[in-house]
Amino acid sequence: PSIWLKWARLLLVAGREHADSKWLHTALEKCHKARALGASVVDLDCVHIEILAELGTVKNRLKNLRKAEEMADELVEKYPKHVGVRSSYGFVLLSLAQYFNCLDYYLLAVEAFQTALSADRTLHKLWHAMGTVYVTIAPMEDEATLQLERAVRFFEKAIEINKASVYYFSLATAQVLLAEQTDDATLVAQAID
Repeated sequence: PSIWLKWARLLLVAGREHADSKWLHTALEKCHKARALGASVVDLDCVHIEILAELGTVKNRLKNLRKAEEMADELVEKYPKHVGVRSSYGFVLLSLAQYFNCLDYYLLAVEAFQTALSADRTLHKLWHAMGTVYVTIAPMEDEATLQLERAVRFFEKAIEINKASVYYFSLATAQVLLAEQTDDATLVAQAID
């Protein structure tokens, strides 16, 4: 069962990176196969709700987002300190924030990511997700410079843990936005390096 769950996770990452609903639907199929073979329920449910949330984002379907939120709420109630549950809950909230363009959902997502990171500070995807949140909310806040500085720090932390190319791209984007916000040309030079 674990190979099916790993496959579902891989397809989730690919589907998220490329906004590809076909990969996300295939990931759901792998979850169903893993469930039939007796995979760990909590781990499986975490992946399942992230897939549903991402499908809601990619296909712009509130129904998928609400189902993911409902499942995530139940998991958080059962396993309030489980790192995977908190992480997945954060991604559901992030999807809802993107759908509604709602600052409160973005801040709730950060809170969920911080809770998970307090238990495991090596979760690079959460550092990246928090950076993404702060880049997104910067134009919504009065203190845009502060939000972009936070984003840069979170992207740097993600890179420190995992040198994924998407993290470098995100960091460079945040540095360019920060340079525009502060009129600091040295940040543009850092982004190019």
